[in-house]
Amino acid sequence: MLEVRLLGQFDVQRDSIRLVLPSRHAQSLFAYLVLTAGTSHRREKLAGLFWPDSTEENARRNLRQELWRVRKVVEPRGPGLPTLPYLLVDEIHLTFNPRSEYWLDVAALGQPNLVHASVQELIDEVALYRGELLPGFYEEWVLVERERVRALFEQKINRLLVLLVEEKRWDAVLEWGERWIHLERSPEPAFRALMTAYCALGDRSRMATVFERCTLALREDLNVEPSPQTRALFRQLSKEDALPRSETVVPPVPTPQKRATNLPVPLSSFIGRERECNEVRQLLSTTRLLTLTGAGGVGKTRLAIQAAGELGISSGGITWVDFAALADGRLVAQEVANSLGVHEAPPEPLEGTLANHLRTGHLVLVLDNCEHLIHACAQLAERLLSACPHLKILATSREPLGIMGETVWRVPSLTLPPPGARTPEELGSSEAVRLFIDRARAVRPRFEMTEENALAVTEICRRLDGIPLAIELAAARLKVLSTEEIAARLDDRFHLLTLGSRTALPRHQTLHALIDWSYDLLTAPERAVFRRLSVFAGGFSLEAAEAVCGADYPTGENVRSADVLDLLAQLIAKSLVVVEPREPRLRYRMLETIRQYAHDRLVEARETDPAGRVHLDYYLGLAEKAEPEIRGSNQTAWLDRLEDEHDNLGTALHRAIETGNAEAALRLACASTAFWEVRGYFVEARERLGAVLRVPDEGKPRLALLRARALSDAGYMGFIQSDFAKARSLGDEAMAISKELGDKEGLATALSILFLAAWAQGDYVSAREKIEQSLAIRRELGDRRAIALALKSLGLAVRELGDYAKARALMEESLSQLRELGEPWVIIGKCLMDNGATASAQGDPAASTLLEEALAIFEKLGDKLDVARCMHDLAAIAARQGDVSAARSRFATGLAFFRDLGDTRNLIKCLEGLGGVCAAEGNAQKAARLYGASEALRQALGTPLPTSYRADYERNLSTLRTQLDESSLSAAWAEGRALTMQQAAIYALAETRDH
Repeated sequence: MLEVRLLGQFDVQRDSIRLVLPSRHAQSLFAYLVLTAGTSHRREKLAGLFWPDSTEENARRNLRQELWRVRKVVEPRGPGLPTLPYLLVDEIHLTFNPRSEYWLDVAALGQPNLVHASVQELIDEVALYRGELLPGFYEEWVLVERERVRALFEQKINRLLVLLVEEKRWDAVLEWGERWIHLERSPEPAFRALMTAYCALGDRSRMATVFERCTLALREDLNVEPSPQTRALFRQLSKEDALPRSETVVPPVPTPQKRATNLPVPLSSFIGRERECNEVRQLLSTTRLLTLTGAGGVGKTRLAIQAAGELGISSGGITWVDFAALADGRLVAQEVANSLGVHEAPPEPLEGTLANHLRTGHLVLVLDNCEHLIHACAQLAERLLSACPHLKILATSREPLGIMGETVWRVPSLTLPPPGARTPEELGSSEAVRLFIDRARAVRPRFEMTEENALAVTEICRRLDGIPLAIELAAARLKVLSTEEIAARLDDRFHLLTLGSRTALPRHQTLHALIDWSYDLLTAPERAVFRRLSVFAGGFSLEAAEAVCGADYPTGENVRSADVLDLLAQLIAKSLVVVEPREPRLRYRMLETIRQYAHDRLVEARETDPAGRVHLDYYLGLAEKAEPEIRGSNQTAWLDRLEDEHDNLGTALHRAIETGNAEAALRLACASTAFWEVRGYFVEARERLGAVLRVPDEGKPRLALLRARALSDAGYMGFIQSDFAKARSLGDEAMAISKELGDKEGLATALSILFLAAWAQGDYVSAREKIEQSLAIRRELGDRRAIALALKSLGLAVRELGDYAKARALMEESLSQLRELGEPWVIIGKCLMDNGATASAQGDPAASTLLEEALAIFEKLGDKLDVARCMHDLAAIAARQGDVSAARSRFATGLAFFRDLGDTRNLIKCLEGLGGVCAAEGNAQKAARLYGASEALRQALGTPLPTSYRADYERNLSTLRTQLDESSLSAAWAEGRALTMQQAAIYALAETRDH
């Protein structure tokens, strides 16, 4: 069951497991679809709705990308999960399936069935409204839907209060009236209901207080006075003969005279945090001890002030106690007493005096900055809460108090700009950016975010992890630096960010001092683990942390691997490490600012080299363990695991290269190649393999085999990115080394690379010769898997030589052997795809089935290159069958993928395919330009038109010649030849019609 909550939050869970949609656009798209379940939306409408300021081409591409992200997270996979898809997707429409197993809070809020609804039905429905729809989302459609839902909620809760007043259920009136006010701040019907209830309960003082609250809220929020209806009710209830006191309700417990709050008054504006304030207030309505935790500078104190202030008089009183300047835990009770104005009454202990004073009151006690006095604060909180049934405590601390009944709520960093945001308007929706702009104007009143500085502002906010204090310190530097200069200096952020307020606590005046405060509170083993965790990039697993932190360090404190879990838990509790829930295992990370601080401590402890060596050894071992698994039945899980460790693998490889460790560099690069290939990291693969091959190996014979393999891997990546000359050069070098060493396996692999280069360049005779030589070696070695793959490759060469029947036979034999061997899906998928393309060239109707099966495999694996290749081949079939719309969509999808992956060879085929589509639609000028562009690109690349595509090409060209005279055709063709690859791709994807 998919559970979707959009009221007061964005939360999607399947079977109580939270699903994380990775971008704001993906969240917004999913929310729109589920809110309109059953409605079929055209893709162009959605693209225009969500990216109104983008070109149509970019909007469609963005829609495809975000839809892929949504489907990857939301659609169920695996046994035992629902079989009905949540999203119904075709080339034209997107629909959220109303028959799928899901629950949506907005839908459960119901329709405006106010006349016949019972009290309990209304309670069940309005209880679902935990805040406005999609807080933090500012798209126009959200604002419209938000108002509709808010109006429905207000109708229902208003009706509920009317019924509760009629039934004289005064306690319920107070509860639901206050809840409405907490959510909306100034709903007059709620205030009127509260006034009526307090009058009925005989508490005219509170009735008057409610009227005062109403007046203040309306003035602050709307700049209006209470309505005549509210004023008339107050005058009526103030009379002696007002509503009779209820005989059935026990009067509320009398409370001490309300004292004025001593909440600090902030000197700067409060930016964002609407959702957090709402959640804190809601939690305080259900728990008596709420502790706000989080990293230093994240804004715990500021949030506590804001949330407590918004509780207002309804809380029964608020008292603020700040422990920041207190160093002695024995004085905690005295500090609380001073804030409350309570004096000792010997011989009674001060804790007892406090408990007696608070026993009958309805007070919220805010205890700020508890972390350095954690034990004393915990003991006092437990004593007071046990003795005072109406007391609530809101605490802020970098770690929980750790007592029974405590609710711990981690204060997040400010929201950052969504991925893909570029314009000042898009970036300005981020809380972090809004805070930077607000604080920037404090030092430069005319500061504005513009197209020129928007990216620098975004980089500052991202690299500072959205930590409010760090952003404020960065903004203060605008006195002497530009935004671009600040962004450029963030690698040395602890020297840069040193301009805090003179009146702030010392630890809040610089970023370094802020984290020093937390570091100084750690034990020696905690410090050792803390600094060693800084070697990780992009997060880490428990297993990795145990390996790195539990190793032997000659210069520092040694920690047993068995103790790392407990020490890691302490760092998490102290808000120095963040937990990232993942399936099937948790991951952990440090905010980048904290990681840089920890790395400085690692350097001070002279542990950089040993920690780096252990990190390299661990990830080398992981990559080599994963390599055969990627070829096994559990390949998806291992690909996902390496995806999680992508940054760490890159960091480990960089270290091996920088330290000249040729063996480790070669082994790690070769072990990572399969992952890079499947997940489409071709540019990265070529760069990293090139760097590895430049590391001197000092002529060590044992490294020659590894070098030959790395050369072949680099050659294959060159082939994928259409650098055929480089692929052939690297293949020749790998072949020479393998021959010298007598390494038949390496020789067969190098011949396969040379086959691919020759095949791509149209030298099919040479290609067949190379793959037949490789196949003979494979047969000699008896490697059944390699034999099967070589048979498939031979089929490709034979196909382009025109023998389709033999090509199909070779590919069927290959596929049969691979299935028999139980090869992983990525290999099966490639064979199915090539078999399908060959069947398509034959005109065999089975081609679509083969390609669709391959496409499903590649989409599941996240294999972008082969998804795009399948899209191209399916588009060609659709074009042949006259389904021009499907052909255009699939060719365009494939072209966009190939462009992003740097695969020019396949991109050209999509240009030709779209040229055929344009010719079929009568858009002759565009078709001619696309064919001209593809011809020029083929000549520049040295890759002729494949034999298997020639029939389609000639047919489309014949159609084009019937539409244009020779002069017009030549002119348009020449215009296409003048386009660069990027220009041709942009032109092809633009939905324009030329006349």
